[in-house]
Amino acid sequence: MVLYNVNDFEYLAFIYKATTNSWRSVASFRGLNGLVEERVIPENFVIVFVANKFHWTVRTEETVEMVENQYIVSFDPETEMHRRLENPREHTKFSCLGSMGTCLTWCCLNEDFGTWEIWVWEDDTWNIAFKLAISNVLHLRSMCRLPDGQLLLECNRGVVCCNVNDDTYRVVEYPEEIARWLLIQPEIYLETMVSPAELELVAGA
Repeated sequence: MVLYNVNDFEYLAFIYKATTNSWRSVASFRGLNGLVEERVIPENFVIVFVANKFHWTVRTEETVEMVENQYIVSFDPETEMHRRLENPREHTKFSCLGSMGTCLTWCCLNEDFGTWEIWVWEDDTWNIAFKLAISNVLHLRSMCRLPDGQLLLECNRGVVCCNVNDDTYRVVEYPEEIARWLLIQPEIYLETMVSPAELELVAGA
């Protein structure tokens, strides 16, 4: 799925289907404020697919600078229905959607206390999973939850490993050679104990 910006407050959404090798447009989301339709625009065009739905953040036309008028759009490709999800916290300037397993996540900076909060959408409600007092961080995005319960987060400094059992964390800093670059996208690799040679022996048995 991609979002295409037509003008300042109009955008189109397209979904690609591999079985037909074709793109099709879907209805763009129109927000509702009471009974009045709002014009909205994607905040950063980042799309998160989790729990068989697409999610992205939008802001309203009338109050562009007021961050509390941001919210999340959830789109079901099977029914082509949109749903509005309110942000877990209002009045935040720095936030990012992500996912952990089958759950949608929202990382945001609580400027009142100078801490980052990681929220998880479970059972149709937002629950806070971790609070992080970390400095020199411009953005924070959740990556995954490890089997031991640790949360992996990505930020401009590196990868943050959060231990939810004792509320501690550590930062795996990027190498100095690449730390100055802003466009860094870390990915997760799980090491396997099975070697390629063993796979060949199994296949030939």
